Amino acid sequence: MKRQITTSHSTPIISLGLIILCVFSSVAGAANWSMYRSDPARSGVSPETIGPKLFLHWTYTPLHPPKPAWPMPSEELPRMHNDNAYHVVVADGYAYFGSCTTDKVTSIDVSDGRIRWEFFTEGPVRFAPAVDGGKVFVGSDDGYVYCLDSDDGSLVWRYRAGPTDEKVIGNGRMISLWPVRTGVLVDEGIVYFAAGIFPYEGLYICALKAEDGSVVWMNDTIGDRAHELEYGGISPHGYMLASEDVVYVPSGRAMPAAFDRQTGKFLFYASPGAKRGGTWALLDEDRLISGVDYSGEPHKVAYDARTGKQQGDAFAWFPGMDMTVTRDFSYIVMEQGIYAINRAAHAEAVKKVSQLTENRKAWQTELEALEKKLGSGDETELNRQIAELTKKINHANSEEKRLKGSSFQWRYPGMGLRSIVLAGDVVFTGGEGIVIGIDSKTGDEMWTNKIDGTAVALAASNGYLLVSSDKGPIYCFGKSEVAAAKEISSKMVQNPYPDDLLTQTYNAAAEKILAESQVRKGYALVLDCGEGRLAYELAKRTELEIVGLEKDP
Repeated sequence: MKRQITTSHSTPIISLGLIILCVFSSVAGAANWSMYRSDPARSGVSPETIGPKLFLHWTYTPLHPPKPAWPMPSEELPRMHNDNAYHVVVADGYAYFGSCTTDKVTSIDVSDGRIRWEFFTEGPVRFAPAVDGGKVFVGSDDGYVYCLDSDDGSLVWRYRAGPTDEKVIGNGRMISLWPVRTGVLVDEGIVYFAAGIFPYEGLYICALKAEDGSVVWMNDTIGDRAHELEYGGISPHGYMLASEDVVYVPSGRAMPAAFDRQTGKFLFYASPGAKRGGTWALLDEDRLISGVDYSGEPHKVAYDARTGKQQGDAFAWFPGMDMTVTRDFSYIVMEQGIYAINRAAHAEAVKKVSQLTENRKAWQTELEALEKKLGSGDETELNRQIAELTKKINHANSEEKRLKGSSFQWRYPGMGLRSIVLAGDVVFTGGEGIVIGIDSKTGDEMWTNKIDGTAVALAASNGYLLVSSDKGPIYCFGKSEVAAAKEISSKMVQNPYPDDLLTQTYNAAAEKILAESQVRKGYALVLDCGEGRLAYELAKRTELEIVGLEKDP
């Protein structure tokens, strides 16, 4: 049985420079991981060394595993499934995360695993919150961005970008026609987000003042330009990024769109150039790197961050699934393991291989022309020239292979790895059933621990490593050894209601509704839901997805 209780304040209409870590002053302290992948560039880098040897301190196990909005694809890599875990951010020793199944935001004291507070929105929370200035900012499928007090979770303000509270059945849930599917990015006192996913219904790219939620600017015309943009326009979905001057909005299975950070003016829509794209994105100095899939293979494309001009494959020869970058090194997760790429050596190798490729093409053309002359001229001289060209081509092939092998510092072999972050001198990577710590300089394994599920998201802060599994659990590892790791979980209450005079009334009402409607699957709407007793009785007896509406939150 399934149950969804949604509060509603009004009756809705129902329809079926160096960017990484140092440019942004609002990243709250060197030890904080206050937004997804640490900062507005989504670098995945923390200056604080965690570990390297760690111990499990606590595990948070939710009642329900994550349920991504979109089904898994059959012929391509999951391009837009970064709501497949409860992604954690950490600020000042406290962890924060949302839930796409229970619609709530939770805060936990990292040091002891104590749940500090919980706040319910009115729809799935699919992306990690952002923490800034003692406030927690989070977007929901209910169409609102919420600002919460970080101490007690109380509501400071909320803002709806869409024109009405209109609701639809979307992705198996009751959501706003304009859900917030970009998460929330907060930097220098400004909150950035996008609402809406269908261009023809209207899209809203917004900047608000973090202090009070007032509008700085709003671009509400980009949806009108769907006819002139590739693939029918943008569809905001994924974690936004920001440089000093530009805000980037991931666009689901396609590539990001760019907007002026000061005015909201549309700048460009990064062209995939083929059947490739995805929500993963990262800013690397003056490059925007984005993409997940290219016809079933891992793929990352680099763009000029100011113009959107495509610059080719990012880190050629290393088609990674995830990566983190510094000025000197890039650490990339590939299907065969982790590669630490010396960026200067890689750039020089790419330049030399490019020249070799040009030479080889010229030599190959010359070779083919000589081979056509065989039998019509001086065979000895022709064979000598053919042998000389063949030797050059073979040497070029060998040199290219050598150059490709010389551009990485080390390789850590491992299959099934998915995520990566850098915490000081330690590279942490997560995969199927495991999380690993690796020396960033040598590639030596320093620590490993088993988990349930696949570690698809990592956060390193205040001496702790937090690991989010696609099965739902969140693991917290710390430097000190503890006697026993704490288990944090909620108990399933089979019946939260008393056995009183109303029990038979609700039982009879549910039986009569089902007898007359003959409906056991689909959706049910319960108006004036109250404490949910009728919804509960219907849920016990059916496979209905039940939405309860109640004016009093």
